[in-house]
Amino acid sequence: MPAMLRVHVVAAVFATALAVASSPPQAQAAAVSGFLAKSIAHGGREHRYACYVPAGERPAAGWPLVVFLHGMGECGTDGWRQTEVGLGSAIRRAPQRWPAVVLFPQKPDAQKQWADYEAMVLAIVAATEKELPIDASRRTLTGLSQGGAGTWTIGARTRAMWQAFAPVCGYGAPAGIADGLAGAPEWAFHGAAARVVAAA
Repeated sequence: MPAMLRVHVVAAVFATALAVASSPPQAQAAAVSGFLAKSIAHGGREHRYACYVPAGERPAAGWPLVVFLHGMGECGTDGWRQTEVGLGSAIRRAPQRWPAVVLFPQKPDAQKQWADYEAMVLAIVAATEKELPIDASRRTLTGLSQGGAGTWTIGARTRAMWQAFAPVCGYGAPAGIADGLAGAPEWAFHGAAARVVAAA
């Protein structure tokens, strides 16, 4: 490569690096899209999770936020398995239909309920809202099976921070849920043929 051309290439690379380094942290974070592997320190341990960021320019008010709570089969600590069932699969099939930031926490213990990890879920939401431009007036909580139960339970206990709920084949004690979610926008799904969690 001729010396003069090398100087121009190095100058262009340096200018690009300087522009990225000097841009606000939110702008840098917003430039990355797709499924991102993340982690948070909470309760004395590291919790891995995934964050989906839509492509394209963010809305002026920030992106809507969806939190998806997975079922028993996706429990673990790899931070990724929970994106391969349910909402994560739907996003991969048609990303243009999901113009929202979507969080995928992962519950490490299959025998515990999502209610036991409520503080972790809320910490992940808080960390995301510091990192990315989020419209706090458009937060939705959803999940399937154990995650559906978590949607009912966590939703009832933290009602004020959510604008909508969409539990899928969730379960729970109505007495501990109904009062907390009275009047909330809910779209609940279940199948009459479900064997693991009966529709009743």
